[in-house]
Amino acid sequence: MDDIEQHKNWLKVLALANESLTRKLAVAKALDLGWGGISTVARISGMSITTIRKGIQGVPS
Repeated sequence: MDDIEQHKNWLKVLALANESLTRKLAVAKALDLGWGGISTVARISGMSITTIRKGIQGVPS
């Protein structure tokens, strides 16, 4: 199963979100996926890997 098909419901929600929420949802999804999550989210959402990484750096630990 390809990534887009596997995450199609998440992508539907992402499409409805404003820019700020889109970034936050992308970070949450990348963290949820774990190893390789940043690359996966970048690939299926079209977002920059750099944008996702910056968002992760802003998440309190």
